[in-house]
Amino acid sequence: MRDRFGEMFGEGEQPVRRKTPIVRLIIWAAVIIFLVILALTVPTWASTGVKEIGLHYEGGPIEGADFVGVIPPGQPPRPVGLADEVIKLPNNQRTYIAGRSSGADSGVITATNANGNKVEFETSMTFVVPTEPEIVSSFYENICTKYQKCQGEGWTLMLDDYLRKVQETVLQGVSRSMTSEKMAQDPDALAEIGQEVNDRLAAQINRTMGGPYLEASEFQVNNLHLPERVLNEYEALTARQVETQQAAQQAKTAEELQATLENNPEYLELRRIQVEEKLAESENIEVWFYGQNTSGSVNATRSP
Repeated sequence: MRDRFGEMFGEGEQPVRRKTPIVRLIIWAAVIIFLVILALTVPTWASTGVKEIGLHYEGGPIEGADFVGVIPPGQPPRPVGLADEVIKLPNNQRTYIAGRSSGADSGVITATNANGNKVEFETSMTFVVPTEPEIVSSFYENICTKYQKCQGEGWTLMLDDYLRKVQETVLQGVSRSMTSEKMAQDPDALAEIGQEVNDRLAAQINRTMGGPYLEASEFQVNNLHLPERVLNEYEALTARQVETQQAAQQAKTAEELQATLENNPEYLELRRIQVEEKLAESENIEVWFYGQNTSGSVNATRSP
């Protein structure tokens, strides 16, 4: 009767539920803890090339990254923590070029000169990344973190934003003190501009970047381009100046010759004798000598 009653009301044998042994849970927890500890303690390896330095940052899954130090150039692999990071930056001298050539890092830099004309400058600037730990770590943290850690394209973008801006700012100030005439005609104009920019570079880098994060060793103006209209004006002016100088020289020569004739009446006779001696053996040649008499009229004499 009970069996039928149980069947009628859904009672009967219940499925057996298997419980995971506590020992198995403990084993899995121990394995996971071991793997975590192993991951945190097993070192990774870092090295540097001969033309780069490494910025070693120590960190973990919980705490933030802390700067450890600078790994010098050309270091063989060394152990670092699994959660550590080594940022590599160039250590050799680099050159940033602005110009019209296909190999330039960016285009020409435009500045206004004393005459209000827009001048295009082609420049080159050599620089290095400082290796002092405090400066280079600050450079990475304040600048490079905004530009893909200064890796790959981020390095190029950083130079365009900072080194180019530094040159633009300094060239604007220097160019305003020089006229178009000097730029067009003075062969020392490029060197003078380059020297003035060099004198101001370090201070401008500090202001623009917020610190001495790049050390500029040399700046050079390779070429400058004035507007075509301005060049045409100065070419025409130069041509007129040359003509004036030639006319002045010719007038001076004529005056000197006139003075010679007045002070040395025998000069023409001497020249006549010299010419006759050289032409003594020649035939069919007529030589005429012109001179002034005491009344100021011109006498013409035919050599026999």
